Formats: sequence, structure tokens, C-alpha cells
Amino acid sequence: MSLTTNLHRRSVPYLIYWIASTEIKTQVKKALHRLGWNPPKVIAVAEIEVPDSKIANQATAYAMELNTPSIFNHVLRTYYYGEMLAQTYGWKHDREAFYLAAILHDLGISKRFDSPDQAFELDGAQAARNFLLTNGQPDELVDLVHEARRVHEVRRSLAARALAQRKLTSSRSRFTPRLA
Repeated sequence: MSLTTNLHRRSVPYLIYWIASTEIKTQVKKALHRLGWNPPKVIAVAEIEVPDSKIANQATAYAMELNTPSIFNHVLRTYYYGEMLAQTYGWKHDREAFYLAAILHDLGISKRFDSPDQAFELDGAQAARNFLLTNGQPDELVDLVHEARRVHEVRRSLAARALAQRKLTSSRSRFTPRLA
């Protein structure tokens, strides 16, 4: 008894399509492997380790103290997501510096550091800098963590400004007559 006799007539074209597409995928994977490309390694969250240094533990306690539970969970997810990407693609990086940047990146949202005169991202960058300096961390690490947070804010605000400028320009051209 053949396999097709048990299938509905409309299923036969699908079966042919499935076999052909599976074979094509297999051949593409083999060709890419011969060219030196290998698919990224899949990393499970359980495989990600949080750095266990004194400063990492202090930063974790500090972030827990200042942030709401939802913000603290957000900064942890930031670390896990970034670390999964780094391990998946084999990126070389300072895991502890990345952890510190992630865990301290939203300090500016807390009531303690939120100032009315600048963006919370900049408040957070300065708060992270002060925390690391107070805990005797080297200037190179302090600057790296501060810059990571500061640049993150700048990229976001530049994108917001560009979008606002585009909206402003398009609204002017729609509603304002052009003078020749």
C-alpha cells in the first residue's frame, strides 16, 4: 500500500512541495557549510551565568534597591538577551562590564536620580558612573559603562529628533503654501 493512497487527493501536491522544499533546504545548508558558514549556536537562558564578582553583586543589590521590580526584571532581561546574542554569535566581550552596563542602565528612572532638567538616560549614566567610582572601579570600566548608557540615549534622541523634523517638514509642506 502506497503512502498516497491514504492521503486525500489535495494532499498529494502539498506532499510533493514538502519533499522538494526539504531537499532544497538540505542542499542549501550543505552548500553554506562547504563555504564555511555554520548556523549560530542556540543558547538557552539557563546556560547564561551572571558574573559573581564583588562589584557585580554590589551592582545587583543597588539596582534591586533603587528600581521597581518590573524595571529590575527589565535590566536583567537586557543582560540575558545581550549575553545570549554574544554567545550565539561568538562575540568577544567583557562579560562583567556588559553586566554592569545592563544592570545599571535604568538608574535614571528611579526617584533618587530622576532630575527635571535632563533625560533619565543621562541621569542613569551619571548615577552608574558615581556608583562605580564610589566602589573603587577602574576609570576604564567606569568610562565604558557610562558611555554605553550615554550613547544609547543619544541614538534614541537623534532618531526622535529626525522623526519630529520629518513630521514638521511634512506638515509644513501640506498646510503652508509655498512662495515662489
